[in-house]
Amino acid sequence: MSTEAITPVFVRLKLSLLRNGLRQSGGRKAAYITSAVFALLFAALQLIGLIALRGHAHAESVVVLAVAVLGLG
Repeated sequence: MSTEAITPVFVRLKLSLLRNGLRQSGGRKAAYITSAVFALLFAALQLIGLIALRGHAHAESVVVLAVAVLGLG
């Protein structure tokens, strides 16, 4: 099988596991939604920070450091 044929299967499997896991517990659903909100907030703040850095002399160094921290996270 090629990767084009396997990828949709894994995506459907992951989504069904996530959907069934969130049906079981209200606490699990709340934790998932809370973490998704925090992740989106963090991404929005990073975007605002990168826009604010545009044109500064050391912007490239800060971007490299931010990507390294994201990779470790």
